[in-house]
Amino acid sequence: MVINSFALPRRLLTVYGAIAITAFCLEVISTLNGVTYLNQPFTLISQIIFAIYLAGAAYWIGRDIFTAPNVTLDTVRGGISVYMLIGFVWALLYGIVNTLDANAFSQPLLQQDSYLRTIHFSFTTLTTLGYGDIVPLSEVAQVLTNLEAIVGQMYSSVLIAILIGSYLAQRPNQRR
Repeated sequence: MVINSFALPRRLLTVYGAIAITAFCLEVISTLNGVTYLNQPFTLISQIIFAIYLAGAAYWIGRDIFTAPNVTLDTVRGGISVYMLIGFVWALLYGIVNTLDANAFSQPLLQQDSYLRTIHFSFTTLTTLGYGDIVPLSEVAQVLTNLEAIVGQMYSSVLIAILIGSYLAQRPNQRR
């Protein structure tokens, strides 16, 4: 389980786990619920909670890798994990925008309770690849896509700089 890998106090781990279970239950209720007017609020709340959950994971892992005294394989894995989590958080944010405004993107991102399109769009934006198959139309969607592209580029640059700097700082110590 993801939360067991964090070096957090037991109480905070319990709260973090409860957040995940709550979001999961809300998502199941919104999927199985036959009352359509309740689907949007349940979907929005679960998306927000999942986004907070994943953003928290990215923060705690990032905090550990950016303060690590030595570069190890775990540091590199952590860096990759944070990058992936950033993409998933943004996918949830796009899902929230799409839930609130069905015309925010050139194509609907959420289809039949599937987040595959939001994930595709998020990672296409994060990597600044930009296929152009889905285009943000609303101002909120445009701002989010710009921010994600900036975060994706800055994160990669800063992570590589920190890893190389830490590695080079370790090298003289290993030769002694």
